[in-house]
Amino acid sequence: MSLKVSIRTPKRETLVGRFELRGQHASALGVSDEKNVNPIVLDSSGAVLERPAGVASDAVNDVLDGRGRPVVLILHGYWGHKDYLYQKALAKALEYPSFRFDFRSNGESSHPERTNDTFKYFREDTEDLNVVIDVLLSHKWRIFAMVAHSRGAAIMYRAVFPRPHICRFLVNVSGRFDNANGFPEKYPGIHETISNQGYYEKVDTLRNGATRALRMTAETLELWKEWDTFMGPKLRALPRTLPVLTIHGTEDDVVPVRDSAYFATMIPNHTLHLVRGANHLFLNEHGEDLISTVTKWLRDQTVTMGSFYRAHCITPPVFGAGRSRIGKELAGTGADGGVPSSLVEGVQNFRDFGGYPVRDGRIVRWEFLYRCGKLNAITERGKKQLLALGVTHTIDLRSTQEVEREATPTIDSVDRISCPVFVDQDYSPAELAKRWKLYTTGGESGFAQAYMTICGTGAKAYALYLRHMLRTKQPAVLHCTAGKDRTGVFAALLLKFLEVDEDLIIRDYALTESLLFWSDEELRGLIEHSNGALTMDGARQMLSARAGAMRLFLEDFGRAYETVDKYYVNFLGMLKGELEELKELLVVQADQTCPPLPESLRSLL
Repeated sequence: MSLKVSIRTPKRETLVGRFELRGQHASALGVSDEKNVNPIVLDSSGAVLERPAGVASDAVNDVLDGRGRPVVLILHGYWGHKDYLYQKALAKALEYPSFRFDFRSNGESSHPERTNDTFKYFREDTEDLNVVIDVLLSHKWRIFAMVAHSRGAAIMYRAVFPRPHICRFLVNVSGRFDNANGFPEKYPGIHETISNQGYYEKVDTLRNGATRALRMTAETLELWKEWDTFMGPKLRALPRTLPVLTIHGTEDDVVPVRDSAYFATMIPNHTLHLVRGANHLFLNEHGEDLISTVTKWLRDQTVTMGSFYRAHCITPPVFGAGRSRIGKELAGTGADGGVPSSLVEGVQNFRDFGGYPVRDGRIVRWEFLYRCGKLNAITERGKKQLLALGVTHTIDLRSTQEVEREATPTIDSVDRISCPVFVDQDYSPAELAKRWKLYTTGGESGFAQAYMTICGTGAKAYALYLRHMLRTKQPAVLHCTAGKDRTGVFAALLLKFLEVDEDLIIRDYALTESLLFWSDEELRGLIEHSNGALTMDGARQMLSARAGAMRLFLEDFGRAYETVDKYYVNFLGMLKGELEELKELLVVQADQTCPPLPESLRSLL
């Protein structure tokens, strides 16, 4: 089912798009004729302003709720629109939900009064894309891929450079790299015209009869030249865990095929696919070739990227099951391509630390250290599942007040070790208000600042657990309330200490965004506990786990402590011999990770 969605931007523009839905989402509205359904209208925060007539608000909320599922963004080029060329057919062919939309001044989106300057369009279109991304994230959709045509590819890169972990895969179709030289080649005499009259303008007639002007000045060309200079280093700096596919026609008469070679040589994880005989627009059979190439590449990448990731005890199947025997048991169990039920019933955000590659080719030990949110709702079945994993200890990072409010049930043969990050004085109204303000109003930098505070206050707790791990050498579960902040900081520092790639650490943290679901009732309880300091939006913001927050934290941590080794020695009081023992305990050869799945656990899955 294709559903029309309108988004009102902060600049009062309206972006009109189409959500191509799959599975349960497609039937959630309970309508059969999509053409006669009025659009859902959202503001830039994702709040619903208008819903289709006769459709209940619960149904609208249900269809918008991504629940951590993947979505593909499809972006058109300068003269295009959301249904132009191959875009609509691609949306139908993809295995995942997709969202395609018209940039402002295109298609059904608003057409404001604006100059025809190409670089200003470029900046404004990037603003539009960022609004769409943030709206999707606010509804718990996970940006799985972006497929962008021509100038849409430049907009895609401009949006991705500041936050490269926002997306899993990028597809660049007919994208331009060399703008400064490309425009004069495409428009001969441009420099002379600009010199004579101050600008160059080309007016084209679109297929619908409308005209569109493209204007460039000397300043415009200089800005494009600066962008070219800026783009090269940024492309080289893209994470190796962000695969990029470039598709280019050998007969492209708009963007020279040589531009595809620039992308191929600069991007760390890149695939180049040239389509013989195709022009810039990929018409007719070339469009079919493009669609099959994109869908196959995305399907293949979900498998090959498994070598970068270990499959978690909760595994988004779209990432592949990897080599984890537990992950393989769970792969594909999620409805509608989503996240399967937790391996431990009644426990959210439960997953394994293990499986990530370290610098010397070995990996972090599987099935030894787990992480999760609070255990207060664990069921009897969940207790059995925990025991089947071999867990002998739970390490509780929560404060005394939190434990009194939501105690962990007794689990036979499993000892609870209290390692509170925050002591009683940290729970005074004034201190709580400070921390809540960082999470709710400080954005990603606020989270980073809060995590730096955790590094200081949590040093004693972290040292207690690390030494406990060395002493017992038994599988354990580390948790706080959401398994996100105190647990997330510990996990990030431990993985960095073990020399896991920083990009993987950031993505591991951001995985919580897909695995953590609090009901409105739980959120209201959090608000009540805050004595009015939190709103519903503030509570949801506190539970977010954006990759940018972890990236900023790791940068701040490096400036303050230099390395995790120095932090462990100078602030946790660990001995160098203990650090060597810790690495020996937690890092193993990659071929030692798949013993048979315990029958006791298999029967409980």
